[in-house]
Amino acid sequence: MERTSLLWRERELDRLKTMLHARKSFLLYGPVGVGKTVLISSAVVGFPNMLVCTACSSVKNFFVQLVAALAERKEKSVVGSLGSTSLVAVKSKSTVALKGIAARALVSHSHTVILDQLGFVSHTFATAIRHFSSETNTPIVAIGRSVHMEDIGFIANMFPDKSERMEIKNFDSACATEFATGVVNKYGIHADNLQEVIHKIVEFSDGNPGAMLWMAQMASKRSTGQIRCR
Repeated sequence: MERTSLLWRERELDRLKTMLHARKSFLLYGPVGVGKTVLISSAVVGFPNMLVCTACSSVKNFFVQLVAALAERKEKSVVGSLGSTSLVAVKSKSTVALKGIAARALVSHSHTVILDQLGFVSHTFATAIRHFSSETNTPIVAIGRSVHMEDIGFIANMFPDKSERMEIKNFDSACATEFATGVVNKYGIHADNLQEVIHKIVEFSDGNPGAMLWMAQMASKRSTGQIRCR
């Protein structure tokens, strides 16, 4: 999902920045391809203390990524505990040791942890994240596909209130048409029935920007000057 989608996301971007300023944990959710990662990446510009953990699959993986991110920033207490900034040094530590290292680094700093591309989170993993957030006063921004447990698992229980959730939806028809027109032009798609092509891209994608990009890319590879929508 590319950053051109931000042209239609000013309202969401402003709200996201407000929520980040508040330093409260929240869930950012929406379907695959809607642009959640692009949006959060743009919103955190100007927020220097953001730590991103991507596709965490276990408690150990979470703390490995967290400590690695802190080591990359050369946090003194982290480098002192590891004796290095290398990923090998981080992975050599136990989960308990990594949790202690991360806690000592974060307890006196105003960081926010972003959990991007969340899949199903186990009860054990969700409990560890919740306790760590509480113990270190570190907000957690979780990014997933929905608010439902079947998509994001037990971490859904961290965000029971609507004020703790922010949904990113597919574009409405007007925005989707503008976006589709832009990506069709970007990929140099030419056809006698170009408006029909754009209409079908919008229709079949249901306004999902990632899907529209993929369809335009596929169409550009197959295009020989004529595209027919059936």
